[in-house]
Amino acid sequence: MAAATQQITVNSGGVVSVGFTRSPPISLMSAALNSLTMVDTLNLSHGTGAAQANRIYHSRLTTTATINLQNRVDPWGDALTFHKLKLVRIKNLGATDIEVIGNNTPTLNVTPWSTDKITIPPNGVLRLEAGDVNAWAVDTTNKQIRFQLASGTIEQDVDVVFVGVDTS
Repeated sequence: MAAATQQITVNSGGVVSVGFTRSPPISLMSAALNSLTMVDTLNLSHGTGAAQANRIYHSRLTTTATINLQNRVDPWGDALTFHKLKLVRIKNLGATDIEVIGNNTPTLNVTPWSTDKITIPPNGVLRLEAGDVNAWAVDTTNKQIRFQLASGTIEQDVDVVFVGVDTS
C-alpha cells in the first residue's frame, strides 16, 4: 500500500481598522478624524522552505499542559516532530488570564520571546507568524511550551494551533 500524502496550505491574516475623531481638533491645521488600517497576511504553501510549511498540530488543552513539539501526533494520527514553527495561535477560552511560558527553564526554549511569560486575557488570542525559511527553531533542547493560570486554581481550556516544518 502506498504511503499517504499530506498537503498543507495556510492562509492566515488579520485586518486592523481603527478610526477615531477628536472634537474640537487640536488646531486648525490638524484633522478631526484620524484612522489607521493594517492588513497582515501569511500564506504558506506545502514544503520546507521560505513561505512553506508541511505539518500542523491543533488541540484543546488545559492550562496545566506542557507541549513537547518534538513528540506530537498530527490530526491524521501520524507522528510529528516539528523542527521549525511558522505559525503559533493560542486562544484563551477561560474566564481568567493564562500565562504562556517559553524560556523559563532549560527545556522550555522554543518560544520567540526570551525569559518572559506572555499573559493572554480571557478570550484573548496570541498569534505569531514567521514566513521566512528559518522561522523559530525547534530542537531537542528548545521544544516545549507550557501553560499555566496567572492566578487562581480553576483549570480552563486553551485552543492551540502550530504550523511548521517537520524534516524527519
